[in-house]
Amino acid sequence: MAILLLLQTAPPPVPEPVPAEAGFEVKAERLDGLFRTAAAEGGSYILHYQVGDRVFTRAYGSLDCFGKVPMPASALVDGGSLTKVFTSAAVYKLVEEGRLKLDDRLGELFGSVPADKAGITVAQLLAHRSGIPNFIGRDGRPLPESEWTVEGYDYAPATREEMLARAWKAPLAFSPGSKDEYSNYGFNLLAAVIERVSGRPYEAYVRERIFAPAGMSRTGYRRSAANAGPIADQCRNGRSWGNPVSRGVWALGVSWNLMGAGGMMTDVSDLQKWNSAMASGALFRPDIHRRFRAGYFGPSYRSCGTDATFIGGSNGMTRSLIIHLPLRNEAVVSVGTRRENPLPAEADLRDSICKR
Repeated sequence: MAILLLLQTAPPPVPEPVPAEAGFEVKAERLDGLFRTAAAEGGSYILHYQVGDRVFTRAYGSLDCFGKVPMPASALVDGGSLTKVFTSAAVYKLVEEGRLKLDDRLGELFGSVPADKAGITVAQLLAHRSGIPNFIGRDGRPLPESEWTVEGYDYAPATREEMLARAWKAPLAFSPGSKDEYSNYGFNLLAAVIERVSGRPYEAYVRERIFAPAGMSRTGYRRSAANAGPIADQCRNGRSWGNPVSRGVWALGVSWNLMGAGGMMTDVSDLQKWNSAMASGALFRPDIHRRFRAGYFGPSYRSCGTDATFIGGSNGMTRSLIIHLPLRNEAVVSVGTRRENPLPAEADLRDSICKR
């Protein structure tokens, strides 16, 4: 299950700003303590803390689910719905290139779109305001989360044409634009939009136009020479669910139940490169960069005397979290691979880098 968590809270009291370089070792030690404690309770994690060029990276627990292989800091993990961030960036890149507009409608982008969905815009899909259900089953009916499983949905074979047919058949959850409700399937549709407009396979376009400029060589669905390292197993209820490569689920191609919405493998170094690209504005010209951040990440809140963004993704087993303070070029990237052992609380992570 690809889940994206955008954590926005009421603005907390703003403490006295701390200089970006001050106390790096102290803050790294605090973070390390949180993860050591969590690992002692059975969790497996990777932590990357960076301020400017100063880096602290450490792995905890095991690569497998049974404590036999130590977790390397370079391990690839399933990034869950962080994939949606990259899909959104690809959409904005097409906008920058003049090949797509956010008010373009599905009826203009695809043929034979039923009337109730023809007016849905790209912007509504991005904002989870389209009315497209979260999950859609093989029979075209909305699929309750209680019936969702990684192996039975994310990993179940589905072509782009099958995905589109189900989208057109499924009843809308609400009138487009009338409310917001999380939709993985909406991002499957955005991946199809990217292919239709760019004329390129979804992953190829994202690699060329987003990952390459950001220097991200280890993120994607498929293996390559650049991301041939070990992949962390996914653990749930005391069982190993392996990973998409070991399970062979992508041998015939990534399921369109998942494409664009979740499941890309990544590592903490690539996620930090993403942070750096966002801080520098390297991916877009300034006006598009501002629109992308405002439209996707939502308003930042004041923390540690600077703007901060929290964003996370999960598939029900692995969990990824980014805390990014762009004005200070400071970030915490963390991943966990066991359902029963979540990452340290976001508030604790934030406090570790906010306190003097």
